[in-house]
This record gives sequence, C-alpha cells and structure tokens, in this order.
Amino acid sequence: MKGLLAILLLVLPLAAQTKVELDSKYILIEGNLYRIKPGIILEVTFSDTGKAKTFHIFPDDPKDKNLVPSTEVIRGAIRELVGSRMCRTPLRSYRINIPCPLRKGCYGVKEEWKSLTTLMAWHKNSWLYATMSLQDEPEIPPPGRMKLLPGYIHLPGCGIDTSVGSIKIDGGMEIRYDIGHLTDNFASRYANTNDAEWTKTEYIRDDSVLIVLTKQRHIIASFEKASANFSARISSQADIDDFLKMVLTY
Repeated sequence: MKGLLAILLLVLPLAAQTKVELDSKYILIEGNLYRIKPGIILEVTFSDTGKAKTFHIFPDDPKDKNLVPSTEVIRGAIRELVGSRMCRTPLRSYRINIPCPLRKGCYGVKEEWKSLTTLMAWHKNSWLYATMSLQDEPEIPPPGRMKLLPGYIHLPGCGIDTSVGSIKIDGGMEIRYDIGHLTDNFASRYANTNDAEWTKTEYIRDDSVLIVLTKQRHIIASFEKASANFSARISSQADIDDFLKMVLTY
C-alpha cells in the first residue's frame, strides 16, 4: 500500500484552530494553557470568531536546561500548530533584538509567511519562547473544476513538487489529493491485484479515470492525463457515492 500511504501522508495535517479542537488534541492545564509535548507549554489567544489568533510556546521549566526540548522538537511543535500555513520557505526571515530582563545577548529570529508570522526567541544557545501570529487565510477553491457537496470544505496542503490538500466534512469522510506531472498513477498500483475489491474506468471529457476500491476500504481515483490522484477511507456506500460525485467533477 505504499502509493496510498504516500497520498495520505503528503498533506500536512490541518492545525487545531478552535478551543474545542485544541481541548481534544492537547492536555489542558487551565484556561487557555496546554501541555502539547513533554517540556513545552502552549498559551493561546482567540479572535472574536473563536479561532486561534496567537500561539505562544515556552519551556515547562525554563530554569532546568536539561528539560528544554531540542530545536527539532520545538520546530516540530510549531509546524504541528500552524499546519500548511508554514509551507516551503518564508517570504522574509531576519534577526531582531528583543528585550531580555536580567540578561544580555537575547535575540529573535522572525519569519514572515503568507498568513503567519513566527518569532523564535533565544538567549545565546538557549531557547526562550516562540510566538506565532495567525492572519486570516483567503479561501482557496478546490482543484480543477471540482464541485463540493454541501458541508464539505477544501483544505490546501503543502506539497514539495505537487499540489496536495484535502476535501473533508466534520465527522465524516476526508478525501486527500496529490496532483502534478511528477506524481504516479496510484490507482494503477492496486487494479487487478488481490488488494482490489473492484476496479472500473470512467471517461470524463478527454481523460480516463481509473477507480479502485481496496479490501482495506480505501477508494482511489486517478486521472490519467491530468496526473491527479484522489483517495479516501470510506465506511459506507454513501461515502463511495459522495466521493465519486465530487471527484469526477475534477
């Protein structure tokens, strides 16, 4: 199932944006304070719409340098919080001086992205804190000519050489996509194999679409000429019907 795993893993997870989502994902300490990883505390402020406006993370015990997480863990926590807002490289990146009570030599590394500004604060080689300020993201239409059914939303992801993202509905199916001439035809890997429950081909305009339902309850549709792959885990015939109604409009 390597091809299917690729399309499922290529999309950066959608970051938790509301208090309900944060409460379900992290350990709530009190109020808007969470423990998100060992050694890292998160403080959140919310906008009037109820979505996260700023994330502020800092060491659980800044006095004990042995407990301060590594830079890799800190950056991983930032990416987990902001998701695809931090895609590829920042628009700008620069070093600034920051206030440093009772110390000297504090500085920050500020990065500006399309809908995000991050600030990593350091004292010499010791991490002090990181702040992420989120701006409203413009609504991006689904790929191609795709028409979404009521309740479904489009969530663009962060691909390397291809366009990735997902189409999802709260509490229901999530369709992942991977589109671009550098991608493979994922459905062809499962057609006519023991993994396939059924296989069929549809013809849309001047393209052919290979569709496979696997015995593991994944459905995959690959457009041959458009080099577009769509995949979802399904739980009912209704999911299959919804998948095909949307994907075949691409």
